[in-house]
Amino acid sequence: MYFGDSNDAFNPGANGSDMPLSLKWSGVTKNDLQTLGLFGGPNSRALQGMIACLFAASSVGVWVSYSRNKQFYSDKRRYLGPQYTYRRILALVDLLVSKGMIEEERASRSSFGWQSRIRATDRLLSAPLNWSSVTASEKHETIQLKNKAKHLIDYDDTDHTNAMRCRMRRHNEIFRNAVLGSTDAALDLSKPCLKLDGQIVNPGNRATYRVFNEDWQHGGRLYGAFWQHLPKYRRAQLTIDESPTVELDYAELHAQLLYACCGGVSPGRCYRMEGWDRSLVKMAWQIMINANSRPKAAKALVFNIADPDKYPDFDEYTARRLLRALELRHGPISAYFYSGVGRRLQFLDSELLLDVLDRCHDCGIVALPIHDSVIVRQDCSARVSEIMEEQLQRKLEVLRRGEHPLAGSVEFATVCEA
Repeated sequence: MYFGDSNDAFNPGANGSDMPLSLKWSGVTKNDLQTLGLFGGPNSRALQGMIACLFAASSVGVWVSYSRNKQFYSDKRRYLGPQYTYRRILALVDLLVSKGMIEEERASRSSFGWQSRIRATDRLLSAPLNWSSVTASEKHETIQLKNKAKHLIDYDDTDHTNAMRCRMRRHNEIFRNAVLGSTDAALDLSKPCLKLDGQIVNPGNRATYRVFNEDWQHGGRLYGAFWQHLPKYRRAQLTIDESPTVELDYAELHAQLLYACCGGVSPGRCYRMEGWDRSLVKMAWQIMINANSRPKAAKALVFNIADPDKYPDFDEYTARRLLRALELRHGPISAYFYSGVGRRLQFLDSELLLDVLDRCHDCGIVALPIHDSVIVRQDCSARVSEIMEEQLQRKLEVLRRGEHPLAGSVEFATVCEA
């Protein structure tokens, strides 16, 4: 079963288990409902989406998770659609169960965080429908906001949110029309769903959306497109216009941004420190800019060691030594550490990446975003590298002059003076 609140209904299988229920699948028609002996009336559209979602999940052998908690459905119309209501979803589940078209595993009320789940039976899957037409719809909210608990929340639209949405619409249209392929038959982009490397991939979903945290100046990175959920070696198998691709990224981007906010220049090789493994230093860096104290950062660093056998003696004392060494190495920006500035930096890098996408798409170059990197055709890599460097230097110069609203904010000014 899926654990959580299924906020990401557009990223099927991102949690490595069940597929969250989404009504934004298409390919099942009203005539198909009649063939199945179902007459949904005002619920027809929701029923079509649910059945298509069930088929997509069955094609990769997973269940579909959904919530029977009424509170889950509040404040989510913007994200899940007007059809996705507590009363309607439960009624449709009961209908399909009564028809023998799905089986259900209902979570008990004492199972905190766990959701109920459903899957199609042979009676539904053997129906004479055109299952090959099932695909994911990309019509979802492109500007998303989460609260402190990381739950999606509603908000009032403004000129600012509408402008961001318009910008996203332009890029998503380019992603949608791009001619994408793969050099590996296992990554078959013609299928509605794939199960690769233990994850479910939805090749039909090319739309991206921005996720902000609490306000419009924290977070903002792009998520949602299928290539973002592929491991790096799979991304390398993608083709654009039948041409091989390359992934271009920024080196130590957050370090460059922090030094620029203090009016300086990054010394480079920020994660290389004598006597310490680079991967450990990089992990420590990421934790330091997101934690609010050194003791908490040390505990988090020990907890997040992916391979304890590789570092058998890495305890909290060792973690504090590493953190202190990083503080000394990066004295000019050490006041940023343990300040929780990480999500502010994500906002900066998301704006930078969108600037890069704007320039690439103005030049007729398809660029597929990850977070601080883009996938482009190999024969376009030199030009895209130039664009990325140009946009980075513009951003750094603005930060050094203190003209960016983040660089000039009370929080940033206080950190720089510390």
